[in-house]
Amino acid sequence: LTISPADTPLLSRMATEPQPLFFGEKTSDPYLRRLMGALDATVLAVVPIVGRDVFLGVLSVSVTERPERLHADDELMERLTGVAALAAPAIQNGRLVDTLRHRANHDGLTGLLNRVGFRAHIDRILNKLTPGDDQVGLLFIDLNDFKAVNDAYGHEAGDELIRQVATRLNAIGRDTDMVARLGGDEFALILADVNRDDQVRAAEERVRDAFIEPFQLGEVPVSISTSVGGGVWPDDGHTVKELVRHADAEMYRDKAQLRREQTTPPEPRVPATLPIG
Repeated sequence: LTISPADTPLLSRMATEPQPLFFGEKTSDPYLRRLMGALDATVLAVVPIVGRDVFLGVLSVSVTERPERLHADDELMERLTGVAALAAPAIQNGRLVDTLRHRANHDGLTGLLNRVGFRAHIDRILNKLTPGDDQVGLLFIDLNDFKAVNDAYGHEAGDELIRQVATRLNAIGRDTDMVARLGGDEFALILADVNRDDQVRAAEERVRDAFIEPFQLGEVPVSISTSVGGGVWPDDGHTVKELVRHADAEMYRDKAQLRREQTTPPEPRVPATLPIG
């Protein structure tokens, strides 16, 4: 059950004026009256949980019989506020642990999984699979000539480009896919629940298509291309290490092919008929 300030104005009031409140079955608040009816509660006590002057939540205690047990005397108030006081650092410590865990597994610039989070995520996927399940695809993505963007426009512009690339890669994935930033200008796209190799090839094309439109860095449109390499588990590797090595090699093969295309001079144009002299 999630209670929001839209459900009862008493929650908003408690957040700004954190004081214990007690309610009986005939409370005038319609939301709390329905809630108490659903809980078969005769008395409901709500005590704010506050830590370092920050409202964190509420401790609620109700009884279905013998309502005198929740009589608001000094002894009961001391017990309830004592429990709330113990809950406050527990909640704050829990949030701190969640924050630290998130930071340890996510990239600070883009919010994507970082290298640690990427490895943990793909490990979880592969550990759940059994023979006969769908395959798992992996794409490695590397920006071409990203250093030139940093040199021409500065590192802040480079950071903004990385953020926009992350947004576009997130947009082309399915709900079950996951994008990671492995460092610098390198990304990975984990494709869960693929059952054909051509699905991975199609994902590679979606990545390339995402770079067709220029990126807008301030008032400057910047075009940049990408190299993509893919692999499929278990065909291209039975372990994460093998699959990563294969996708990485395919990405560098794609990058080398692009360089050859850029450096190969065009074929000379030969006229259809040679002049006779």
